[in-house]
Amino acid sequence: MMRISVSVLSVLVVAPFLAVGCGDSGSSSTTGDSGGAPAGGACAPAEGCPSVVSDCVAFEDNTGKDVFSLRIVDLQLSAPAALASPVVAGLLSTGITPDYEQCVTKDSLVLFSGDGSFNWILTFDKTAGILRTGGAVLETNPDNGYCFINETIDGFDVAPLELPLTIDGSDAFTLEGTEDVVVPIYTSPTDTSSVILLPLRGVSIKDGVISADNNCMGSFNADGLDPNNLCKADTTNPAFNAGAKLEGFVTLEDGDAVKVPQLGDASLCSLLAPEDSADGKCNRDANNVITYKGDWCAATDSAATADCADAVRLLADFAAAGVKLRDDCP
Repeated sequence: MMRISVSVLSVLVVAPFLAVGCGDSGSSSTTGDSGGAPAGGACAPAEGCPSVVSDCVAFEDNTGKDVFSLRIVDLQLSAPAALASPVVAGLLSTGITPDYEQCVTKDSLVLFSGDGSFNWILTFDKTAGILRTGGAVLETNPDNGYCFINETIDGFDVAPLELPLTIDGSDAFTLEGTEDVVVPIYTSPTDTSSVILLPLRGVSIKDGVISADNNCMGSFNADGLDPNNLCKADTTNPAFNAGAKLEGFVTLEDGDAVKVPQLGDASLCSLLAPEDSADGKCNRDANNVITYKGDWCAATDSAATADCADAVRLLADFAAAGVKLRDDCP
């Protein structure tokens, strides 16, 4: 296993997605029977799943590659509380979970019935020593592969970032420096205007482990899910065992500029601070300063103080699985 210590500015909010690969080793084609499926619990994928053998239902075989891509397949938020709520987590899980209902258990329970509209990609280039990460163009079929998005949305520059990647003799990864990144969370599989922007700053990825075949960060929780609950994740049993930790923050000013279509275009800031908001925006004082006090200080990238409380901390565990980065991207 390759252990990663990453400092990178990235993003997200979500929940469950894929599962242990079934079938023969290969690319992103599917298999119609359970031959070659790894052993697992009653919720292990068995038929119609990606043919790549992996612990996380990878759609692309990255074995032996120096350049490879992973897609976030599960993200369990612990902070801020507003984004960690079951209501928000449920909404976002629909986007991160693919529309891949042909992948079922041995008892024909459907494992992935989302819409696959929210995609966050990490591309590792071990030869050049670079990690490229950010949101992808709206794509709901994981078999098609993904393209990074690079455009302006609602006044925000939405594009992947690149950071130097250092690999030592023991295959430990270190990312040097931090950047800002805005990731689009599409909330409709067909409408690119229905999007929530997540502007993250000061993000770091810690305690990450990439599997030896480069296909997974984390693993599908086949043994932890309950077939009596239709093999669906719940607050006690996530769909995936995490493979890394994500930390970062959102400034209140950035949050107040982001619209949430599902809330009638109310701002992200008003979602973070509902007790200190009105008319869909965060309240401001006579000097036009947001009155809500966050738990983080953007200037120091540390815990809030009496003099600086202009951001909220984001903490999460996540898992990721191999996907194809297309070679015909704009």
